[in-house]
Amino acid sequence: MAKQALDRGTVANDGTGDNLRDGASKINDNFDEIYTLLGDGTTLTSDDVVLRTASQTLTTKTISGSSNTLTNIANSSLTNSSISIVDDSSTSATISLGETLSITGGTGVDTAISGDGISVSLTNSDITIVDDSSTSATISLGETLSITGGTGVDTAVSGDGLSISVSSIPNSSLTNSGITLVDDSSTSTTISLGETLGITGGTGIDTTISGDTISVAVDSTIALKPATTTATGDGSTVAFTLASSGTTDSVLVFVNGTFQVPTTDYSVSGTTLTFTSAPAGSAAIVIKEF
Repeated sequence: MAKQALDRGTVANDGTGDNLRDGASKINDNFDEIYTLLGDGTTLTSDDVVLRTASQTLTTKTISGSSNTLTNIANSSLTNSSISIVDDSSTSATISLGETLSITGGTGVDTAISGDGISVSLTNSDITIVDDSSTSATISLGETLSITGGTGVDTAVSGDGLSISVSSIPNSSLTNSGITLVDDSSTSTTISLGETLGITGGTGIDTTISGDTISVAVDSTIALKPATTTATGDGSTVAFTLASSGTTDSVLVFVNGTFQVPTTDYSVSGTTLTFTSAPAGSAAIVIKEF
């Protein structure tokens, strides 16, 4: 209701103003509106009246944020004016209202802000596996990597562990399933895995096995048996043929039972023995080759 003013006329008692009854009615209406606004219509509320320009303290008041605008409220006036952030290592940081919180990615991790959203993504989200034949496969995070054993190979997963065991692999599954032996005469033989290799000693030679060790010993009774060649001197022949190829130091020569000095009295090249001087006619020549 708008305020009702009392009409007092132009001059006193000119008969143009409100009479007493009308004036009293306006006064009552004005007071009814004030008492209704500041009380219950009959009694005024015993509380402070909030004025537009005065500095006043309000208590136990509810202010609707959707219907009011609050400005210039200091952080110190708020019960909670900051947030605390804690990482996996229990290290914490406090961010006050008005400060900037930076979310930075680490190695292989990217962060991006769009509107009110923060997205965290991995730079590398898969791994590449390459086998012995250079064949490769890419496994993305979230996919399943299967490790399957082949013939004689078993795989098992327990917790975070992968175990690979080998048992009963046939020779056919191996790249090399045997060894080849070659002797001095170039004769060879192949021993496959699982077969038995026999190492046998000959005359005067013994072999023994102890644990992982093979011993080869020469019998002390072994005897050297040189090849013997005999000839008769004719006074002119200096070259004689040996039974086998040798050297000057591997041949002993006797003429009529007298030992001949190597190099001084003779020399050997291959299967030929050459005297420095031709043995005399009818001289008995004995050549022992070792």
